[in-house]
Amino acid sequence: MKFKVYPGDFIVEEVLKRGIIKDKGRYKIFKAKKENIETLYLKKFLEKTFGAKVSFAGLKDKKSVSYFYFSAKGDIPNYISFKNFSAEHIGYSDKELSGNDIEKNNFRIVLRNVKKEEKEKIFEILEQIKKNGFPNYFDSQRVSHEGRGFFFEYLLKGDFKNAIKTHLLSISPEGKRNIRRFKKMVKKYFDEPERILPYVPSDEEKEIILKLMKKKYKEIIRGIKRINLKIYFEKFSSFIWNKAVSKLLRKKKISKREGFGLRISNFFIFVPYKINEDLKEILTSSLFPVPGTEILPSYPEFEVLLKNELKKEGLSYPIKMPDFLSDLEIKGNLREIWVFPENLEYYFEDDKIYLSFSLPPGAYATLLLKILLRRLSLCSLG
Repeated sequence: MKFKVYPGDFIVEEVLKRGIIKDKGRYKIFKAKKENIETLYLKKFLEKTFGAKVSFAGLKDKKSVSYFYFSAKGDIPNYISFKNFSAEHIGYSDKELSGNDIEKNNFRIVLRNVKKEEKEKIFEILEQIKKNGFPNYFDSQRVSHEGRGFFFEYLLKGDFKNAIKTHLLSISPEGKRNIRRFKKMVKKYFDEPERILPYVPSDEEKEIILKLMKKKYKEIIRGIKRINLKIYFEKFSSFIWNKAVSKLLRKKKISKREGFGLRISNFFIFVPYKINEDLKEILTSSLFPVPGTEILPSYPEFEVLLKNELKKEGLSYPIKMPDFLSDLEIKGNLREIWVFPENLEYYFEDDKIYLSFSLPPGAYATLLLKILLRRLSLCSLG
């Protein structure tokens, strides 16, 4: 069984909360469609093309057909269209859109190469997920990284060189030529930056390499765009959150330790088949903070686990930024540990299963699919 073979196999539709879109406001609101385009590249392209400030409510998978919203301030036309992207002005808002404005995400997904003998077992597992829910881990889109560690993992430990190397290896290939060769040179000659210089894909990377040659590490890091620093921070803090959640869900009083391991990027998480009904209300509430630069209200036992995971990294909670980035505050956010897919429906036709369901903002449909695949493989083994 396979999923996301084609972008059209994974369709996501963002639903905003009521009252977000108004008749008047400082920001234009657009409803948009993209296919096989990275969200951050799209944001950068729109801002550069129209000289406008653009903010997306949420980040959507590249390999998908996504219907979503964004806000814009500046001289931007009411209708935009180019290859694999279109957007139409539908109203206004008094503020930029953010993830807090999303009510839910609706998904329509195609699972391919499904064997007839697998169909009933897949339906059985889907019914169990529908009834019992699944853990709200961050999936690999959020916690993946280039190289051996996270940008902020290095930065917070004072290893600025490896932080910069991770940044260079994380540069998106969208809109840039010869990026693979450049990254190969970064891996091979990072300690000899003059040998990388002939292969830079743009002036942005050229400036970094020239400063690297002069060992101006802090200046390079200060020059990284705030949105990229925020994403790097969220990758690391989400990884720490996943580790703490995995430890919590392993506790006998929560899951009876009945479950299995699932690999997300370079770390195995524990996935229970179900949770203790007596703790369901707590685990589905927003009492589980993703660590940031401030302490947020927390389920006490989880806060201890969070502090322990950060302590293993030589860090404390709340996370303290380096002095030269003291103006960068990322408060973190509260998140549920356990979620339930709403309106889950499915049917089988011509070796394919067609799925549809809704998830709360921030929950990953790809994780639900990975859990489904893993449970199916465990059934085959046993």
